Formats: sequence, structure tokens, C-alpha cells
Amino acid sequence: DLKDVQGTIAIGDPASVPAGQYANESLHNLGIWDDVEPNLSYGNSVTAVLNQVAQGSAECGLVYATDAQSNDDVEVICEAPDGSLNKSIVYPVAIVKDAKDPDAAHKFLEFLQSKEAQDVFKEYGFTIHEE
Repeated sequence: DLKDVQGTIAIGDPASVPAGQYANESLHNLGIWDDVEPNLSYGNSVTAVLNQVAQGSAECGLVYATDAQSNDDVEVICEAPDGSLNKSIVYPVAIVKDAKDPDAAHKFLEFLQSKEAQDVFKEYGFTIHEE
């Protein structure tokens, strides 16, 4: 339905904002980039895009579901369909080889993998990646 939007569609700037790069990829893969490009407004962050929608300066915007969930002034009306991105968006975690406090880093990594932390991630709309 984005092709039918009469107003501004906010996305992150694909040249510098990861959410904008994902939006660009999705819109191209869905074959609607050329249709919506004249209506696009580029934000310098996903938060800027979310604020454009929340404040009414954009009719709609493409942001992470987790960000949309964090703002009561926006409503999620649809999600990008499966297959519109070439691969899933994953937030990996690792301990750097030269960590100043490897014990603390390991404890933090263990905490992130705990049920308590995973419940918080789920509460904020994240999906837990199972290996």
C-alpha cells in the first residue's frame, strides 16, 4: 500500500543509516522503490524517522518494529513481508580479544543469554536467535 501514500514516507538515509539501508533493500526487492521514491524523506537516524511520523510531518515511515513499539504516538500498521530482505537483521554479541576486563565481559555475555535478559528482549519486540 505504500504506493498509494499521498504524503511523505520517512526512511533513514540509505547512505548512512542502517535502517535506511534495510528500507532501501526491502523497497527494491518488493519492486516499489521507483513508485515511492518521490515521496521519500530521509532521516539521519531511525529515531529521526520515528519522530517524523510521531509528530505528523510524515504520513508513515519505515523503522525497526522495536523502535515503533517504544513510541506511543505511532501505530504499526504493517510489517515488511518475509523475503523482502536478503537476510535477517541480527544483532550479534562477542567479546573482543583484547578486552580490558575479560571476566566482566564473559559475565555480561552470560547475562545476555539468561532467561531474565531474553525476557526483556522479547518484551521490547526482539526475537531471540536460537543456534
